[in-house]
Amino acid sequence: MKPLHTRSAVSRADLLRIRAEHGVQALELAAVALGYERRAAPQAVVVSADALVTPVGFGLASVGPPPLPERPAALPTARFFHVTEHRQSEPSPEQSAPDGAPDWVAAGPALSEDRSPLPGSVRLPAAPALTRWSRLWPFLRRALGQSMVSQQPDLQRLVERLTRGEALPRIPRQRRHGWSSRIALLVDYPSRTQTFHADFNQLCGALEKRHGSLGLERRILVGEPGRQPLVRRPLRGATERWQMPAATTPLLILSDLGLLDNAPETQLGWKRFAARLRSAACPALVLCPVPVALHPRSVQRSVEIVEWDRHSLLRRPPADALSAQAATARSAAAVDRLLGLLAPALFVEPPLLRALRHLLPAGEADVLAEAMLWQHPDVIAGAQGVQLAGKAALTRHEKTFAGLAPDVQGAAVALILAHHAGLPESVRRREILACKRLAPQAVAADVWRETEDWLHAFARTALQRPQALALQQCVRRHVDRQSAEVFAADDVQAALWALAQRARVARGEAVELPAGVRPEQVRFFLDPPSERRPIACTLRQRGAELCLEALDAKVGGWPPAGSPYTDLTLVDGGVFVRVRRLPTASAPAAGGASVYLAASALPHRVAVLTREVERVELHAPHLALTVAAIERPRWARALGRDACGLFSEIEVGGGRQRFRWIAPGRFLMGSPADEPERHDDEAQHEVTLSRGYWLADTACTQAFWQAVMGENPSEFKDDAHNPVEQVSWEDVQRFIGELQRRVAGLAVRLPSEAEWEYACRAGTTTPFSFGDELTPERVSYDGRAPYAGGAKGLYRQKTVTVASLPANAWGLYEMHGNVYEWCADWYGAYPSEPQTDPQGPPSGDSRVVRGGSWLYDGRDVRSADRDRIEPGLRGQIVGFRLALGPGEQVGHRRSR
Repeated sequence: MKPLHTRSAVSRADLLRIRAEHGVQALELAAVALGYERRAAPQAVVVSADALVTPVGFGLASVGPPPLPERPAALPTARFFHVTEHRQSEPSPEQSAPDGAPDWVAAGPALSEDRSPLPGSVRLPAAPALTRWSRLWPFLRRALGQSMVSQQPDLQRLVERLTRGEALPRIPRQRRHGWSSRIALLVDYPSRTQTFHADFNQLCGALEKRHGSLGLERRILVGEPGRQPLVRRPLRGATERWQMPAATTPLLILSDLGLLDNAPETQLGWKRFAARLRSAACPALVLCPVPVALHPRSVQRSVEIVEWDRHSLLRRPPADALSAQAATARSAAAVDRLLGLLAPALFVEPPLLRALRHLLPAGEADVLAEAMLWQHPDVIAGAQGVQLAGKAALTRHEKTFAGLAPDVQGAAVALILAHHAGLPESVRRREILACKRLAPQAVAADVWRETEDWLHAFARTALQRPQALALQQCVRRHVDRQSAEVFAADDVQAALWALAQRARVARGEAVELPAGVRPEQVRFFLDPPSERRPIACTLRQRGAELCLEALDAKVGGWPPAGSPYTDLTLVDGGVFVRVRRLPTASAPAAGGASVYLAASALPHRVAVLTREVERVELHAPHLALTVAAIERPRWARALGRDACGLFSEIEVGGGRQRFRWIAPGRFLMGSPADEPERHDDEAQHEVTLSRGYWLADTACTQAFWQAVMGENPSEFKDDAHNPVEQVSWEDVQRFIGELQRRVAGLAVRLPSEAEWEYACRAGTTTPFSFGDELTPERVSYDGRAPYAGGAKGLYRQKTVTVASLPANAWGLYEMHGNVYEWCADWYGAYPSEPQTDPQGPPSGDSRVVRGGSWLYDGRDVRSADRDRIEPGLRGQIVGFRLALGPGEQVGHRRSR
């Protein structure tokens, strides 16, 4: 392949292909090699008043704050978000391996198999017949029989003829009614009548026993009958044309005559078939599991139709029988009650459905109700039975069951458990759980204790055997039938719900917890503890989305796109997120459901920051983080967000100062023992800042001091944007007092020493916020005294204007060098134990100054370097940086 030498030989599409195949780092290298140049970073967007701003995209931080635009005449309402709470801790070393496993997990054994009763050990209830056989057989014998001469002499007729003196050529015999010598049987087995197929088969078998197979012509209908039906013989697959029986041969049809089929062509086929039977004078009897009134008049005139049901009179209905509309409405009402009766069952086969229907009065629940239930949209019909379709249908019909009388509930539970006594234990126990929940009085105490033990063992087995597909499918089927109330009230049920979500967690999906379920109920089961490891993350805003991403998701050292919020470490396998929304008239409840995000599947979209969002909470056993909405403070002339995060700005007498929001967090304060040229007072210790605060992005300028105080005490006055110096700590306190007087509601102060170093490091642990090496191009210091053997460089011999050197990752300028910056704390030795929101010693004789200066060596501008100056002293190397927001200003008391 010919190498590419010019930029014009490669298009942007080629670069996209490089990124897709080799990643973003390869894209950076290829772009440079092929002559592409990175586009300059967009300027940070500042919003005056409440105007909404779109976060800045990918690019380098700008080297200085851009000028603010003029305030427009009309501005829309805007809401920004910032981190207001961030608490994080490490797991204790003595924490056990199960990592928070509930006690019941190790309290008993798992299941070895899904046990079923031994064959013959359980006697199941007999399937109820549609009509009692004691009533049905006499009727069929009359309808399908004929009068015949028996071998018994007719004594009465014999005596009468002898009395009259008649000759007897043969002895008169008794006549009796018996089965016709030939009977034609046509059976229709469409799927719509599946609940009656067992009845059809049972009748055919019993009829063959009573009549005998000789002369019984049984055929099975294939498809719709029409004018020329196709049939097949039992146990044979070949089809043949159906032959019309002789006029002396009765015909018995077992079918719904197409009434349960919504297809007009099916019903039309039966009309034509019935007309053909009538024209052939074929004596046809239809035993139909559908009320006669529903059949068309033309069909009723062509064949004799008898309803096959427990309350049927086994004859044509009287003239005052229910109309078709009334019969359908009655059956529809019965279907709703039937659906309620079967709600506790995992599935219902035809015998159980018949038994449940017989719990209802015969006049209210006829045979049509069974057929309508089989086709109801709330059920899924299969080859063996039906089951309720989906959580919504289950919830609806469980409410119907709850409204039934207790004796009816008890009878339904008894039928379900009796019909399913021979099924595997996983089915029986899950049904007992449902029965106990819906009808507590119907489940015996000893049965319930055994079921509770089984449920614990079932959950332990699912936890220990995640690769057993059949077991995991059983868990998911069980969970799909439970309500949120069940999970919230039972820790074991909640654990099963969590185990059923593991596949979703592994795919990186956000899993929403059912209402009422607490994170501590399910945390252990959502993510396998064996796969947990600490993962460094960052929370940032991309457009309107708040995203959680891996901290190392950078491109060749360039900062990632979006606006950062804070860095964090996930040590618990994942994090729970709750989005709380502002209450409205339609939704007064502001709390939302918790969502679990797995740390192993980063990145995640945490939330969409719409106007309705009040705050977003991230929590885990070792993490508590809150992102809350912020309105423009009344002291701020501007509020906005850019590639470095949230910022605000104040204005006093024409002087302006920008502030950066510093999110709460945790860091190691001081320097490690192996850091070159460290001082002895930099003992490293852990510090947690539990509250966020605003910190000026630059040291206070001479222009801003002049605007507030009306004078300029500085030594280097060649530029008003130089940092103010020659100010003591006490001078700064007077400046703060005047600033508070002139800007109402402004909680201005000096930062604490911990706040200063936390902001200076901006998430780093190196000697400088930009790494290990120091150069005058980044920091204003005495370049003649380099750090750790580095090359000598420029010594400027004075301060530089603020924001003229690169900012750190949080948008703060000249945290290293230029001028020392006063802190609020008295100087003192560091504690060795972890600290939360430290404020330094309660008294002392010197105040802390941090950052080094233009006059000092390279070692003195490190992030951890400390120095101290008496609060009344001034110098051309000392200035300050303001802080706003939570925090306490340390008092002025000196040590004696």
